[in-house]
Amino acid sequence: MNRGRLIPLIAGVFALLVVAGVASASLSHHKPGPLTGPFCLSKKTGVVRQVKPTKGCHKGEIRKRGIGSKGPRGGRGATGPQGPAGPAGPQGPRGSVGPAGIDGTAVVTVTSQGSAGQKTTTAACPAGYFALSGGFSAQGSVTQSYRSDGSGDPTGDTGWTASQSSGNTGSLTVYVYCVASA
Repeated sequence: MNRGRLIPLIAGVFALLVVAGVASASLSHHKPGPLTGPFCLSKKTGVVRQVKPTKGCHKGEIRKRGIGSKGPRGGRGATGPQGPAGPAGPQGPRGSVGPAGIDGTAVVTVTSQGSAGQKTTTAACPAGYFALSGGFSAQGSVTQSYRSDGSGDPTGDTGWTASQSSGNTGSLTVYVYCVASA
């Protein structure tokens, strides 16, 4: 081959390689964006080309929307009819609501007056109540204070009893706080 022709041929090939390298480098650093369409799809070859929304497809192509592209958001639809009522739930555990609390109306006070020596006084709850607690107020020393029945028996739970052992002639007052029986 003639040397005069070989040099321009090598220079041309070299120039093509440089241009291809630059194009390849620019593509490798550039992430492609999502294809949003619209597209024209060739019926014969299957080749896809992106077109502008106002541009039409060539003869022998089918127009398609982009893969993964969204159209404009639609308006809010009408509210549907109300569904039927669901079945009734199960009944809650028995006894989940307790009786009314203490209201303070069942405090019974009994006062024993002025006898010298040992005194025992009992305050009894009304019928249908039991003794929750009790207490006393005395001049002198008290030897016992306990829950009892209405007659002072310590095995009961409807009253409060207190005993005073001093020779004081002062009074002994016994209180019982009563709560309605369940």
